[in-house]
Amino acid sequence: ITSRVDAVKKLQKVNEMRTGQKSKKESKNDVTPQKATSTYHAPSLMKTARRDENGTTAFVIGFFVCPTGTGKSRFMATTVGKAATPRWTQSLFFNNFLDQDTYLLATQQKHVLEAEAKATTGATFGTTNARKKLYVYRSPTEKMAVKLASFFDATLPRAPNRLAALQTLKNAPLAPIPSRNAVLDRYEQHTRVCQDSMDVVQNCNHIMRSSKVA
Repeated sequence: ITSRVDAVKKLQKVNEMRTGQKSKKESKNDVTPQKATSTYHAPSLMKTARRDENGTTAFVIGFFVCPTGTGKSRFMATTVGKAATPRWTQSLFFNNFLDQDTYLLATQQKHVLEAEAKATTGATFGTTNARKKLYVYRSPTEKMAVKLASFFDATLPRAPNRLAALQTLKNAPLAPIPSRNAVLDRYEQHTRVCQDSMDVVQNCNHIMRSSKVA
């Protein structure tokens, strides 16, 4: 599934509005029209990039969402580009970008699972439309979200033990929505489970201790 819309430099426009100055730097992207292109590869990979009319790009972001249980998943991300950068620096930018939606995902999960649990009662595979009925889609890019919702409604009930798990959730209160502080705790949610980031933290701590001794 692929979605393409005109690429817009949103942050550059915001900076120009705040500073009152036009950006003097002109890149190849300013001359060659680009499309913000997102491609979903079932079951768990999403790629996004700004591509020119030939489909080429200098930088690709990849997201992997790996299910670990009903209502649970492990999110992983990576980048592929012409310029090699340390992975921990990529995490700095990634997390700022991802955390714009992190808490929204955490708070909507309870309602999505409840809707799916209700819809699976006596339903035929692929006819629940639980997710599709929960959202109002307005942006052109959300056409992909509509297709993904239909795909998940059609396939998730086929996952082993999912129906039984959903029925359990239906007959018992779901876990409370976690607090915003817990969801956005960068150390617990990322740094502690990312070896590259932990290495940087440990190196910084070592430098701080050495500086105090000196």
